[in-house]
Amino acid sequence: MLAQQTTPEPPKHASPAAGGRSRAPAQPGVSGATARPAQAADDALGGLLAAAVSRRRSRNPARRGAGAEDGERKTRSCVRKTGPTYNPNGGVVPITTTATHKVAAWSWGASFEQAPSWWQIWREDSAPSCCEVRQYIKWDRTFHDDAGGPPHTGFPATCTHGVWYEDRDDADNRYGRRSGPHSDPQPGMDEYLTGGVRDQANGDTYVGTDSPQGLLTDVGQWQFQTKIVDTCNAGAVKASSAIITINW
Repeated sequence: MLAQQTTPEPPKHASPAAGGRSRAPAQPGVSGATARPAQAADDALGGLLAAAVSRRRSRNPARRGAGAEDGERKTRSCVRKTGPTYNPNGGVVPITTTATHKVAAWSWGASFEQAPSWWQIWREDSAPSCCEVRQYIKWDRTFHDDAGGPPHTGFPATCTHGVWYEDRDDADNRYGRRSGPHSDPQPGMDEYLTGGVRDQANGDTYVGTDSPQGLLTDVGQWQFQTKIVDTCNAGAVKASSAIITINW
């Protein structure tokens, strides 16, 4: 009986007939020529999925201190929502005269945008804590000469007429300061709120009132204006109110 001829079994790690160019063996029943286009299609699909995931991740804007996935870093800033607005809004403030003095009274307010939600990619990286409302005062020469200087001792003696200065009291406390040596918040008069509750550090709403008194013999003119400034960006002015005038 003739010995049965057998074909030697190839080594388990032998390269495929295509010259060893593919590291993945062909699937059973699929030729190498068919497998390569299928693999290319899988690779293309994987690339599209990876790109979609990357775009989804970049929709969440990076916060301060966190690296942005798209290579950008966003800085917090003050974003004005409303105001600042005086009441009365511009013009001459009425004077009330008593038996001993004159009084002018007004109020003002402003509001700021809260930090955006992760999906609000069109908005700036706002932070109410970056916003402060400042009031400024200017007096004319008639008042300065009659009073012999600035309105009170809270201003340096070198302050003169026709120049805007940040308003203050005689202890150098100033409106709208969230913190620091010039900050002296007062309920309903100079404070920041969130939802009607005082929130000096992060409040998104500001309320202020003023009611300076003058002598019955005072003459001249004062003017006031408020501004929203961005303390996170070198005090950049974000908005200004109309100017109001007091004719003593």
